[in-house]
Amino acid sequence: MKEEIRKIVASIFNMAGTGLLSRREFVNMLAHNLRWFDPETSKKLLNAAVRSAQIRVTPDGMLERGFDPDTVTLEADYTPDPDLDLDEMSKPLVERLIEAVCDQSLSKKDAVKMINHVGEEQNLLFPAAAIHVGISRGRDMSEFYNEVNTFIINGEM
Repeated sequence: MKEEIRKIVASIFNMAGTGLLSRREFVNMLAHNLRWFDPETSKKLLNAAVRSAQIRVTPDGMLERGFDPDTVTLEADYTPDPDLDLDEMSKPLVERLIEAVCDQSLSKKDAVKMINHVGEEQNLLFPAAAIHVGISRGRDMSEFYNEVNTFIINGEM
């Protein structure tokens, strides 16, 4: 999912031919120029891209890529995966972290208790504690690293 967001972001910035875009420009390019998504879905995608650190917001509110553009290879006729789950991408970080920690043997309620316990014991913020718990349970939590890092630095979820 994160790789698909990265490709969409790369496409928009490549098409714009600039390193900075306003929120309105980004949404308009997705919804009107490319017609990949409707305006509301385009806003959801933008928010997911910011949360996942695929887009950084500059101090003056402009958007810039959160990755090296040379790391993305796009086909000439690229279009987003039609099965892209934007509702999943729109879930808050905390909810996605809890779901990543859970399995059949651990309920969401128990996962939250475990994450809170580790957070208190090791003086960690909830997202960092969730990463710790997930890794200790054998989960691959790497998809959350940039987003949790952004949360720790900016205090935004």
